[in-house]
Amino acid sequence: MIRINLGCGFDVRSGWVNIDKRALPGIDIQYDLDQQPWPLPDDCAEEIVALDVFEHLRDVIDAMNECWRILIVGGRLTVRGPVPESPNLWVDVSHRRAFVEHSFDHFDWSTDFGRRYHYGIGPWKIVTAQRENGNIVFVIVKQSRHEV
Repeated sequence: MIRINLGCGFDVRSGWVNIDKRALPGIDIQYDLDQQPWPLPDDCAEEIVALDVFEHLRDVIDAMNECWRILIVGGRLTVRGPVPESPNLWVDVSHRRAFVEHSFDHFDWSTDFGRRYHYGIGPWKIVTAQRENGNIVFVIVKQSRHEV
């Protein structure tokens, strides 16, 4: 089982599969995450971190679908992104969005938004959504379609 560091930039982690759009030192896979499918097999990862990545992507639903496909049931996804009042939100011209506490509720089919909209190819469970230093960090766990 592997652990994946999406959009790692210079945060290359030993023992992880480090993926970035740019050809940076130490990355394992150079790939544009806006292109699907990602070059990873189904159910291959126990953990994915995406720190300061999802705010750059064209389609968060596509990215969540790829994460769901790649993670094993019970696998953990950690997403960090800017909140609307972050002073850094629009400093980076490649940022497309901010996040709030309920941004991923549409993917957790046990929430009001999730029950109503069922975003994604499969269900997630939001474990935490905590603000820190102008960002919000989500820990989300892949659920089986049978758990819902």
